[in-house]
Amino acid sequence: SIADQTFSASKFSASLMSHLDQLRDIKEAFIYCDSDKDGLLDEADLKKVFIKLNIQCSDSEIKALIEKLDQGRRVV
Repeated sequence: SIADQTFSASKFSASLMSHLDQLRDIKEAFIYCDSDKDGLLDEADLKKVFIKLNIQCSDSEIKALIEKLDQGRRVV
């Protein structure tokens, strides 16, 4: 019925807005982490983030983390 279609459209709209909010949050977090503003997260960027968050992490642990997560091999 038309009432069901209207409900579905409003539910879709709410879901879309929620996803857009999540994408905005992810983008803001990325920008925060990308300290040299080159559009990539590298070891130096992550090291600075971990220091700011008071997280103890060795250079080798950061490198291993990047290698595990960087599926496209876009990080230098």
